[in-house]
Formats: sequence, C-alpha cells, structure tokens
Amino acid sequence: MRTPVAFLIGSFRYGGAERDLLELLRRLDRSRYEFHVLYVERQGDLLPQIEGTGAALHPLGIHSLTSLKGIRAVRRTRAYLREHGVRILNGFGVYGSFYAAVIARGIPELKVISYEFTPVPPPRLRARLFQPWYYRRADVIVGNSDAVLKAVGSRRGVAGGKLVKIYNGVDASTYTPSPADPANGIPGVPEGAAVVGVVGRLNPIKGHTYIVAAWPEVAKRFPEARLVLVGPSRPADLERLQAEARRTGRADRIVFLGQRGDVPRLLPLMDVVAVPSLTEGFSNVVIEAGAAGRPVVATRVGGNPEAIVEGETGLLVPARDPGALAGAILSLLGDPERGRRMGEAARRRIASLYTVERMVDGYDRLYRSLLDGERA
Repeated sequence: MRTPVAFLIGSFRYGGAERDLLELLRRLDRSRYEFHVLYVERQGDLLPQIEGTGAALHPLGIHSLTSLKGIRAVRRTRAYLREHGVRILNGFGVYGSFYAAVIARGIPELKVISYEFTPVPPPRLRARLFQPWYYRRADVIVGNSDAVLKAVGSRRGVAGGKLVKIYNGVDASTYTPSPADPANGIPGVPEGAAVVGVVGRLNPIKGHTYIVAAWPEVAKRFPEARLVLVGPSRPADLERLQAEARRTGRADRIVFLGQRGDVPRLLPLMDVVAVPSLTEGFSNVVIEAGAAGRPVVATRVGGNPEAIVEGETGLLVPARDPGALAGAILSLLGDPERGRRMGEAARRRIASLYTVERMVDGYDRLYRSLLDGERA
C-alpha cells in the first residue's frame, strides 16, 4: 500500500525549491508513495512539468489566518489531508513551513517537515517571529547545507535532533562538458569571444551589481569578452542593472538574456560561471556549472565553500568585492588550461557527491524513518 505524502509550496515559478520539488515528484518511488501538492498560486513556468508528474494538485486557498475565509481554507485543507490519509507534510520555505505547521495542528498523527534553503533570517519581522513556533511543531528541519543548518540551529525553537542535511542534486546527464554544436552559440555573443556567465534571477541578493561593476576591469584586458546574465527579473531590477551597465561604459559588452529554458545548453558555452551572491544556501548553479565541466568563481558565502574546492574546482572571493571578482575571472580567462582542469575536477566531484539521485535517496530515507518512528 502506498504512503500519501503532501508538499506545500507557494507557486511553481522557476527556482531552487520548485526544481527540487519537481525532481522529488519525478523520481521518488511511485510504488511506495502517492503525491499531493498543496499550492497558493497555480502559476509559474514549472507548472506544466509539475502537472506532468501526475501528482494531485490542491489549492491551499489561504492568504491570511485573520479572516473567516482563511480559517475555512485551513479546515478544508485538513479535511483533504484526512480524506487522502496523508502521513507526511513537507513544507518549503517560510511560507510553506508555517502553513504546514498550522494545518498539522488539527492532525496530530501527521509528520511535518520544514525545508530551509537559506542561512539568512526572513526579511519580514512577522516571519521571523513565526519561525520559533513552526520550528517547534516540525518533526524534522531539512537544510541543504552545513551553513544553513548552522544558522537554523542557532535560532529559537530548534532542537539539534531535528536537523537533517540533504544537499541539492543535479542530473548530470542533462549537461555536457563541451558544446555539441559550437556554431549554435549564445545570442548577442560574437563567435570566439570569451564568455563569463551568471545564471539566476536578477534580484539584489544575487549580487549582479558587483559583477557589473567588475566588468570594466575584465574588458580592459579582454575587450571582446562578454558578460552574459541569464535569468528572470522584475522590471525594476532589470532597469536598475541596465542603468548600472551603462554607467560602466561597457554596456555593449554585457548581454541580458532574460529567462531561458535551455540553461543546460548554455552553460557549456561559458568559459567561466560566476556566482556573485550576497548569500546562498546551496547554489544549484554551482553544481550545474560543475556538471557542465565549467570552472566557477563564487562568493565565499553560505554553502558555496562546501560545493567548491578552492583552487581545484573553482575560486572563492569575498562578497561585495568587484575587484576580487575581476581578479579571479581574469586569472581563469588568462589561463584556459587551468579553467579546463578545474571544470573536469568539478564534474567528477558533482558526479560523486551532488547528484539528484543522492538528493532523492536522502528524502526517501527521511520519509521512511519518520513512518517507522525512528529518529531521522
């Protein structure tokens, strides 16, 4: 008999947590588990793929607990979980973890998992105040790196025995360390030009400002090189970054590609992948770049030092330091053979430590331990 498991998430927009959910739905053993996805908004680029897994999707319908409508939505969700005999409720992020804890109060036998993917406390005061409460209610708190678990473990409401580390994973088979068709290049990049790529949403926390500021120094030595920014953005963030690019005087060497569905094809075309984030839990881009055989220059924040072996699979630099970013990038562009060796080493390391199979196996073992009444 299959065990019903439910996931609680805000939407299906393209992001790390959403991609992890998709892989779990695709790869966990369907003969062992039955899947339900509770959501706030039925929208996002990953929605068709989530629907394609065959999981049952159920609207949460909760936007506030201070209204009669919100209270009724909680009751309806509890009734849904009871009707389907759901045994485990896996919340993603602050929103998902909080509402998972609220819903589970009415179902004492339901096991609750809180998933944390950043070492930084929520920006909103209300969310920070709620965290100790939902931490206490959770049976397990999953973090995707040592850095995340260390940060979470220092907060109120957390018992050490609840903490479990499960690294994000990448499907290395979807990446190739060398482009199959070099002529099919990156839009806006001249053939033969060196490429430094940044993949991720254009949000201030991702540090794009600092690599844009670093680019004039790189362009001084490699005039034909291009900085390629791949990822979705809010209009205000895009306009701000484009204005900063113009101020550098090198806007013609900075390419804004927007959101793309072919990142596995684009990564092998980049000479260096940069991750200038101000904070990270465990960067999917770092391990995706490694799977593609690309060297990475990343900031020394969060889980980046866990994913990168300094000087062997990539280079680490301080956050908010354009000069250090430029120096590390120049050292790799100036020594392509070193970059190639780093990329090969990164690919080997990803294949042994950070595969999607290992991530899925971690959740499978966690679910079984909760169902068996053992400590995770």
